[in-house]
Amino acid sequence: MWARMKRIGFLTVVALLLTLSACTSSGSKSSGSATDQAQQSTEKEKKKAEHEKDEFERQAQEKLDQLNKQIDDLKAQAQKANAQTQKQINKSIAELEPKRRDAERQLKQLKSSSGKAWTDMKAGVIAALNDLSTAYRRAASRFK
Repeated sequence: MWARMKRIGFLTVVALLLTLSACTSSGSKSSGSATDQAQQSTEKEKKKAEHEKDEFERQAQEKLDQLNKQIDDLKAQAQKANAQTQKQINKSIAELEPKRRDAERQLKQLKSSSGKAWTDMKAGVIAALNDLSTAYRRAASRFK
């Protein structure tokens, strides 16, 4: 009888150890899947941020291209104007050039930025494009 109780006790301990072992390994699997979910979430956020950056770059480049075309059109208008008007248009264009270069520089820096830095630079690009756009409208309105 004593031997039988020892054997039952031994089997109980073995069963308990197997149960604990199974709990530990399934617990590590669930924490691993939580880690996988966190990594997937982080990857999704990175892709979303990259997409937002790409979309903003595209829109900003389109706006800059549009302004460059309008400035070029203003230059063409200057060539057709009389001497006095041509001088005034050229002066206005000369005032636009630093603003154009600034917008181009800001956009170039934004394109080469990575991670969250681009969000800090976004405001600078917007301001530079708005400044150039306002200056162009002011210059163009004098000659229409």
